[in-house]
Amino acid sequence: MCTVQEVSVVGDDRRIFAENSYEFKVWCSHAVKTTYGLKIVFPIEFIVMNRSSCKFTGYSERYNCQLFPDTNTIEIRDFTANEIPAKQLITFTVDSVLNPGTFGQIGLGTFLTMDAA
Repeated sequence: MCTVQEVSVVGDDRRIFAENSYEFKVWCSHAVKTTYGLKIVFPIEFIVMNRSSCKFTGYSERYNCQLFPDTNTIEIRDFTANEIPAKQLITFTVDSVLNPGTFGQIGLGTFLTMDAA
């Protein structure tokens, strides 16, 4: 299981429906092996954009970042060349997300690791 410690907007554009990058700070109770991927399911209030790929920063330059707008999901594979120990903070940024259309309460998202082997 992984726990999201913090999610924040990168930059100053906090307008509704503005395109932004988001920084995630996450730790997992298990080691994240090099064959693992990350899956982020955003709350319904956010919009994952319909593009062919996305930008992922914070780890290896070789990664595969896919967008699934129908399920509001981003999947990142092949992002680390070394196993990440359990309970180590993992900090990364993804783009291709539109801010919520409201300043009110938003729903919960989901963060998972998946074995891509």
